[in-house]
Amino acid sequence: MCDHTNNFVPSREMVMIENSSGLSKSQKVAIFAAFIVAFALVVLRPLLLKAGPSGDFMTIFRQTRAFWEGESVYRGGNPYLPGIYVLMAYQVFLDPRTAWLIWRFLGIALVGTLAWILHPLLKRELGNWKGNLALANVLLLSGMSPWSGNPGNLAGIMIVLAYALMSATSPFMAGVILGLATALKYSLGLPFIVFALLGKRKRAGFVALSTFLIITMLGVMVAWAHGTSPDALLRSVAFGIQHVGGYEHSGFTRWFTSENPYRFQLTTIVPLLHSLGLSGSEANLCCLALLAMGVVLSLAIALRTGSFLSAAAVFSPFFLMCTYHRFYDTAILAFPVLLGWKTDDARAHWWLIVPSMTFFLSISNILQTRVLHAGFLSKSWLWNWVIGPHHWYALIVMSLSVSVLVLRKAGRMLARP
Repeated sequence: MCDHTNNFVPSREMVMIENSSGLSKSQKVAIFAAFIVAFALVVLRPLLLKAGPSGDFMTIFRQTRAFWEGESVYRGGNPYLPGIYVLMAYQVFLDPRTAWLIWRFLGIALVGTLAWILHPLLKRELGNWKGNLALANVLLLSGMSPWSGNPGNLAGIMIVLAYALMSATSPFMAGVILGLATALKYSLGLPFIVFALLGKRKRAGFVALSTFLIITMLGVMVAWAHGTSPDALLRSVAFGIQHVGGYEHSGFTRWFTSENPYRFQLTTIVPLLHSLGLSGSEANLCCLALLAMGVVLSLAIALRTGSFLSAAAVFSPFFLMCTYHRFYDTAILAFPVLLGWKTDDARAHWWLIVPSMTFFLSISNILQTRVLHAGFLSKSWLWNWVIGPHHWYALIVMSLSVSVLVLRKAGRMLARP
């Protein structure tokens, strides 16, 4: 009998399968480089570049101590609900530098956990090459680097981690993490609890809402015991939102005016509209109208499709673009980024993933604070209309692109018999 095994020639399909299972040298180099940069931003940046506590961190640190020592932190305007002081109670027993070090290590641990959970999910869904690049894309967002002492820095990371846990079929733990994130910064977390409740993540949504309410009510009771009534607390929070959000004159003048040389540290386009000649109230009204459109669309998507990712992807760029936020809140751009990687629409790669790269580094902030003097920059047309606001233009592109993408996908789903 003649043996033909040595003459076997693999079919074209088998060769393609073998080649697709591995990565080319250039692909490996690209992935390695992306993760080296991500490691530098997520681990080395917060540990090496911020030796002392940041201003935002010290504000919360002092308020937490005052809160637990019986002083009222709600005499004037304070945008934070008391749940944040419950979560930050550990700081009462520590000096600022030790508490700051713990904060940064906690942020690094959260991002590490996110990468550990998200990596196998993306690898299984997208394959080695795209899965690794999608993960690197998420980790390179400036909001994923726990360098800031603002509560939104950790809250944004935790919201994305909660989504990863939902996808990994851990709804209870996802709900706990999302609830903690919302207690830390309710303005950032509450919309995502709503998307979970309206979509297919109801268990995670109920756990998140319960966790948030329990922590917040505990803080309210402590404040009440120290002499701050719930009514006084809510009035203080409302005024704090009005001031920090720029909805009254002093707050707008401090952060949002086109004359503020540091306006490019914000993600909201209010200063851009003010530069175009709109008054403060008109700029705020335009942004609130845009945000309302994003909210309505994201809620409709959550109700019609049940997709947490799609609703969050639509909402996130609108939210960052239309309200007071800074680069440390941009972790939630992971949602449109992930949607862009997961879709089979090649245009989404250009109109979602490429604009997200402007948030890898806060270039405007770096140039302004580390390289050139703000007074010199403020006189330059190139700075005021191109370099400084480049991330605003990126958010506008992402908002429009993700809306079109999700509407198309929803239309196809609803059109099926």
